[in-house]
Amino acid sequence: IARGSKVPRRPLQQFVGAGPWDDEPVRREMRQEIAGGLGDPEGALVVDGSGFRKYGPHSVGVARQYCGRLGKVENCQVGEFLAYATAKGTALVDAELYLLRAWARDRVRRAAAGVPRGVRFQEGWRIALKELARCGPELPHAWVLGDDNYGRVIAFRDALNKSGESYVLDVPSDRLVLRADGKKTRVDRLAASLAPEDFTRVRTRDGQKGPIEVDAHREIVTPIRHEARQGPMRREVLLVVRHGDGKLSYHFSNAEHTPTASLAKAAAMRHYVEEIFETAKGDAGMAEYE
Repeated sequence: IARGSKVPRRPLQQFVGAGPWDDEPVRREMRQEIAGGLGDPEGALVVDGSGFRKYGPHSVGVARQYCGRLGKVENCQVGEFLAYATAKGTALVDAELYLLRAWARDRVRRAAAGVPRGVRFQEGWRIALKELARCGPELPHAWVLGDDNYGRVIAFRDALNKSGESYVLDVPSDRLVLRADGKKTRVDRLAASLAPEDFTRVRTRDGQKGPIEVDAHREIVTPIRHEARQGPMRREVLLVVRHGDGKLSYHFSNAEHTPTASLAKAAAMRHYVEEIFETAKGDAGMAEYE
């Protein structure tokens, strides 16, 4: 409803926020429309968390927690989102509220905020796996992408690998790996040891000011696992990308036989989720609790 409209908005807000209706059939139909309009077997599903500043202790899930949009710990809500990106366009396709453990255990606040009984605390990456299982079969795609909040989680990578999903996930610079010669090193130190000829120039996409190119290096490594409960170690691809501003990013992938250029182009698609959030928060009131 447009600002200044004489149509009362409270009934609509009550219907959407507290009405006893199931939104999953609506989301399913939306995804079918998106698959028909944007569907591409070379597309990507992008998992991402996003925070929204919200004051007051009563709105569901609100607490002091890290807010990526603000870059600091702040009173906010956090959602786990799933986006679909192809050469034809991008769209958000699923979302679920992240409920802190303290919130999940507080029966009084749960009841007051209308949290369903079946909702329990789950880490963000577990919520992301649910969204992928729910939406993946409906949307043709070649890749699952995500930032290092997901890439650093061994169990998340293992779950994707087991389910047959090909992923390119950001990882922190301090990840330890074994190279083919058996030497242990951090991924940033590995990158520092590379010669210019070890990189391949890749045109990843077209930007507003022209083609965007990066330098990329791939090699097979074995990420180190420090605890037995993390399961047996397995080989993965380390992708090192040097961007136009000189900054490096690091990624793990299970697509062992995929060329460097294809991996770099896939990694670059994660950028589209930021554009989606910018539009949703700037034009659709997503950041104003709407």
